[in-house]
Amino acid sequence: MELPQQLVANFLEGVNRKFCARYLEFLIEERHEESYIYHDRLAELYLRMTLDAKKAGDAGLCSQVITAVRLVDIRSTDSRNSAYGKLLLFTDNTTHFRVDRLLGILPSDGM
Repeated sequence: MELPQQLVANFLEGVNRKFCARYLEFLIEERHEESYIYHDRLAELYLRMTLDAKKAGDAGLCSQVITAVRLVDIRSTDSRNSAYGKLLLFTDNTTHFRVDRLLGILPSDGM
């Protein structure tokens, strides 16, 4: 028995975008899914993850800093660079996505 792929992707995206991206990577790479639906969604996720990391102010120096009182979590640019790198690699290596969908998500001030 197979679970419905769209519902699984929706659930995973609600939990964490990275989980959904990994699931879509599995569908595309391992299950050889060629539907533009999954390719579009993965490209959009990579772009949104990149934009989210940029908004969060990824500084990139370290992932955690220990202060005298508490542990402070600082996001690294690794998440931004990783998502952006995956987006570039994905868009270079597939023809199963629609560029206009990505352009509609891009902010007017660039990335």
